Parts: sequence; C-alpha cells; structure tokens
Amino acid sequence: MLYVKDAIKCTEIIVPDEISIEFIGVNMSLSVEMSFTVICLYRPPSAKVDFYNEFKTLLTHI
Repeated sequence: MLYVKDAIKCTEIIVPDEISIEFIGVNMSLSVEMSFTVICLYRPPSAKVDFYNEFKTLLTHI
C-alpha cells in the first residue's frame, strides 16, 4: 500500500501482466522542475532466482 497526499499530483505505473512481481509504483510531480518515481515491492523469502530477471524487466519497462 502506498499513501500519497491529495495535494501531490501522481499517476499509477501500470505494467504488463507477464511481470508477476508484487509492487506498486507512482510517478509524482511536485512542480514543473521536480518529479520522481516511487516504487514499493515485496520479494517473498520463497522467491525463485528468476525474481531478479523479472525485477530487471520491471525497471526497464518503467
């Protein structure tokens, strides 16, 4: 879960269904000069080694 103050303009990051990582991400814009991306993700202890490949795919997509 990610909370964002109503006064901050943000849009949710949507990724293709083949990326199965549990995450939420938003692009935030504080002003014309300042914007950034926030990503929160969960890697369960039982995650397989291919998690890192999916994570790389996620970052490439974003």
